[in-house]
Amino acid sequence: MDEVALDEIARGALADHGGPGCSVAIVTRRGTRFGAYGLARTEPATVFRPDTLLPIASMGKPFTATAVMTLVEAGRVHLDAPVRTYLRDFRVVDETAGETVTVRNLLTHAVGWAGDVPWVEDRGDAALALQMANIATARQILPPGWLFSYSNTAMTVAARLVEVLYGEPFETVVERLILRPLGLDATGYFPERVISAPAASGHRDGKPVQEAWLGPRSAGGAGAQYSNAVDLARWMGWWLGYGPVGPIGEETRTRMITELIPVGLGPASTGLGWHVDHRGGGDVVYHEGALPGIGAINLFVPQAEVGLVVLVNTENAGRIYRRIVDRLLDDLAGVRKPAKRLHADLAPDTLAELSGSYAIEQPATVYERIVVESEVGRLVIRSEPGGFHPPALPIAREHDDLFAVDAGPWRDMPVEFVRSPGGEVFGVRIAGRVFPRLVD
Repeated sequence: MDEVALDEIARGALADHGGPGCSVAIVTRRGTRFGAYGLARTEPATVFRPDTLLPIASMGKPFTATAVMTLVEAGRVHLDAPVRTYLRDFRVVDETAGETVTVRNLLTHAVGWAGDVPWVEDRGDAALALQMANIATARQILPPGWLFSYSNTAMTVAARLVEVLYGEPFETVVERLILRPLGLDATGYFPERVISAPAASGHRDGKPVQEAWLGPRSAGGAGAQYSNAVDLARWMGWWLGYGPVGPIGEETRTRMITELIPVGLGPASTGLGWHVDHRGGGDVVYHEGALPGIGAINLFVPQAEVGLVVLVNTENAGRIYRRIVDRLLDDLAGVRKPAKRLHADLAPDTLAELSGSYAIEQPATVYERIVVESEVGRLVIRSEPGGFHPPALPIAREHDDLFAVDAGPWRDMPVEFVRSPGGEVFGVRIAGRVFPRLVD
């Protein structure tokens, strides 16, 4: 592990992509190596440390799934049972979906309803219960169980299931069953408890922003957690089998990363709370997280017995942490991300078939209408100014209906056109979410 040029890799990524700072952890059977680079805060200038706290956003989802799996392991929850078996007053707009969606659908992002609704701004213990009223407004986008479509609402329902069955606030359950037994003492859900701890600001356009620290409590199951590289290294070590016994056994942990559903046509799947990228040399089990001005990733490769953590405090975090982990996985384990062979020029009939407007039609969400347009023989995805996605994403075909962004900060991000069972273009999956096609 000492021969890996971590300092060079991390500093090079920050310099090339313009980030204030980051922390990194490498976990192997030989031990854990930490690195911290640049600034956690630019105003006032504060150095990044391995124990610097940062919001980890959606990297909290595997903690939620693990809490659910403690109930599965105890025989109190069955993955293929309807959610209403345990939450009898659970509702979404589509009554059939509300009746039939299963616990497994929650953990694999296959619920089919809108993945985002407004959050309840409440700091009390009733926050998740109150959030269920907002989730009841979620419109059905896809049939339950049909396709992966990334869903914050699904994981929020999973968190509510945990607190109802344990009879305690969700955060208390995670702290008692997962965080404290594994020694993740700096990880938590309540920023007000760590106000004097070393912590990083997010950064946008080089200026500090604090929105990532201000998430509502109702989002805790989906992504309102904070942590640092030290704790997350222990978390990765436990998944690799290096740590204490923990909240669930080895067989249940294996189920979470092997009971998979495909994520479209690419080399990717989703398990129970984790994503899996099937690469040459091993399966990369991972979760990313992003909020305004920050981004992070933790991952482990069971075959290579390697885990990695990278926390970055800039809006361009994804470019930085992907550069770091791709190089480290190659150097440490020979696990390589295959190069994409993209073809920008498309036949006129393909351009005509895929062009059109697509939208998740859920009121009061951040996801805007996107338009796929033909420009000079190729496709460009355009979105509304100020929306979640960049205003223009040029895409090129990898194979069949699988495309990828081929320029800009979102370069290499998969984009897939989804077809109905009858073969018609139903929608487009971008940033993990399926946007159904709008019919004129």
